[in-house]
Amino acid sequence: MLSEGFGGSRQGRGSPCACRIPRARSYLDFHQKLLGGRGPADKARAMAAAKDAGLDTAKIEKDLASPEVKATIEKTSSSPRRWA
Repeated sequence: MLSEGFGGSRQGRGSPCACRIPRARSYLDFHQKLLGGRGPADKARAMAAAKDAGLDTAKIEKDLASPEVKATIEKTSSSPRRWA
């Protein structure tokens, strides 16, 4: 069982791992939808992929507006791309 070794019971109750599986699947679906097609992976396409994957797009919009996320995006956007 997935919860064994993570402090959960055999049934998965209280398991920090098993309860995250549906959310992890949604994020996998999101990334496949975003990066699996042609064209730029811009905000509009990202939000459409998030909606299609069943993610909370209102929360994503709220998180994108937070100072912490804005700073992280700015920092990573201005970083030199070593693989380019």
